Amino acid sequence: MGVIGAAMGTGMVLGPGIGGWLGADSLALPAEKRAAKVQLDISSRYKGMWEGLKGPMALFFLLSFLVSFGLINMEGILGLFALERFGFDPPEVGTNMVVVGTVVALVQMVLTGPATKRFGERNVIKVTLVGLTVTFLLILTAYDFATLLITIGLFAFTNAMLRPSIASLISKETTIDQGLAMGLNSSFMSLGRFIGPLLAGFLFDIRLSLPYMASSLIMFMGFLFVQLKMKKPPEKAEITQEA
Repeated sequence: MGVIGAAMGTGMVLGPGIGGWLGADSLALPAEKRAAKVQLDISSRYKGMWEGLKGPMALFFLLSFLVSFGLINMEGILGLFALERFGFDPPEVGTNMVVVGTVVALVQMVLTGPATKRFGERNVIKVTLVGLTVTFLLILTAYDFATLLITIGLFAFTNAMLRPSIASLISKETTIDQGLAMGLNSSFMSLGRFIGPLLAGFLFDIRLSLPYMASSLIMFMGFLFVQLKMKKPPEKAEITQEA
């Protein structure tokens, strides 16, 4: 999961740059290529989806929504925050985003896998949720480009550990089809990414620090949720048969 996340992060870093270079010559580059239409029969998947939404996996999906909602609540407003508080122009904001993408890619490629293997996904999730709770507040203490860059880097570090750990935990402990579970997880994360910016924009109009304070609170709520509701399932006793 960490390596997949690193690949996605690298793509998000390189994609806008390549798109910008190509767009300088022509906004139509590269040429669009559409795949042929594929007919899928999903009727047999409805039962599995319902079992996932009403069973124990619902807690995992709720966590994914909560985390995605809190993270995008901050990320979606970063450019406006940097402009209003520091007067940063697009290149400076772009530099911050490159730092985020680079840190995320490196951490997911090098650290996420070993950390979850050694400490377990639940422990990594809880530590990173606490870390994000603090990091969002630290961002508000930034007073120039360098300090914002450092605090944004800390955010990227903890964020890089969190998302793959959740996905890994879901894939290991799913009670439904694994592919279906990962699809539902993506759906709930997308729902959080849809609703989060709406709240962020509303709070930003009231006070520019409120989106970050709200994200900090949401991450802490996520920590409490994991601590209280998502206990590690008991290990199944090994059954031995006499020869």
